[in-house]
Amino acid sequence: MKITKVLLAAGQSSRFGQCKLTQQLGDTSIVKKAVQMLNSVNNEPTYVISGAWHHEVHGALEDTSYVEVMYNKQWQKGLGNSIAFAAKKLGQSDRALLFVLADQVALTSDDLKKLVSGFKRQPTRWCARYNQCLGVPAIFPPEDNVLLSALSGEHGAKKLLRDTTVRTQFLSMPRATVDVDTLDDLVNARRLLAAGCLESNIGQCV
Repeated sequence: MKITKVLLAAGQSSRFGQCKLTQQLGDTSIVKKAVQMLNSVNNEPTYVISGAWHHEVHGALEDTSYVEVMYNKQWQKGLGNSIAFAAKKLGQSDRALLFVLADQVALTSDDLKKLVSGFKRQPTRWCARYNQCLGVPAIFPPEDNVLLSALSGEHGAKKLLRDTTVRTQFLSMPRATVDVDTLDDLVNARRLLAAGCLESNIGQCV
């Protein structure tokens, strides 16, 4: 089964105070690094769901191949709404949806490829486990499209991943804990990148 890749990049960066996704990390921007990682998973386009900083995100990706930026005009309604927007626009009966947060700056191509490999072996819900909870990156099979399309609010797909009536497979993914919410987080991420140390105790469950 083919997988459609979705990068969630619609947030306001309220704790950061400006567009965090266009900040430099290593030799590129945070959002471009995320797209390049997703592009390495397969040879299909990566869809970026933008919102509060649409123009900035779009501009940062202008010279990037195999990417399409899709503006969610209702981004203020939270992460769940952006997931629903993606499911409505991109969900197909013969395709799964892979969701990644744009600010999960320590994730690697290998992390995502392992998740994809697990899904191909057993096409059910697959996600990362970190900080003793389940979260994104996550892959949802086509039968979840209706549920994904109904999501709203700030909690994203958490309730689907925690639904005990549906078996969710997971992989331990400590690098998923490293995200950027504040300027201090960015400084820490740059330090970790420079040191080659990609594990941390900061993170976000979805």
